[in-house]
Amino acid sequence: MLENLLRAVRFLLTGQFRRVWNEVHVRIYRVVWEGLWLVMRPGRRRGRPAPTGVLARETKHPVAYESPDHLAPKGTAENNSTNKKFVLHMDAKLHREFTNGTLNIMDLGCSGGQMVADFIALRWRGVGMEGSDYSLKHRRAHWAELANKNLFTGDITKPFQVTLDGEPPGPAAGLDTAADGRGAVAEQRLYQLVRQPGEIADRTFRIDFDAPGVEAYVFTFG
Repeated sequence: MLENLLRAVRFLLTGQFRRVWNEVHVRIYRVVWEGLWLVMRPGRRRGRPAPTGVLARETKHPVAYESPDHLAPKGTAENNSTNKKFVLHMDAKLHREFTNGTLNIMDLGCSGGQMVADFIALRWRGVGMEGSDYSLKHRRAHWAELANKNLFTGDITKPFQVTLDGEPPGPAAGLDTAADGRGAVAEQRLYQLVRQPGEIADRTFRIDFDAPGVEAYVFTFG
């Protein structure tokens, strides 16, 4: 604490006012939204059914062995960050668009799994993929209770194929997948993998990564 205060004083003395403000703003932002999260979460999840079904990950590349974060774990070993404002915003936005059934989120590069846990707390079906197996081996953060249930390892720099109840999604394919379930991550944005037509029902979702060439952070689907 004292070290941080001294560092802030040094920055101020050298005219780095914006840098100090940015750091202070981030800390205030986190505290405020953590408080709002505790107040708003019970109302958001009230009346929503608990997600059902079994999530699974099948891949020929269970670990991103060439990833810098696997070779020298840093983010995956220490990061368990989330953004409560983003979680609440996406929860409100997507429930307005998809009012029936359980919504789904996949976090690619989930580190400790906090964002996945936040969506699960709002009664979403959440999946996190992490390239390194560091958190899995050390059972750190949310890997202690969610490993191989909602949090999985896998090399996400590979093209993928998704299945719904073990079969290609067909007419339930999302905007970013073909009817046979194949797709590729080409840029950092939201990806829609599955969109069920007609009556919404619980399904078993599976995603496979099997070739090089893709890099992504997070996407949601519903």
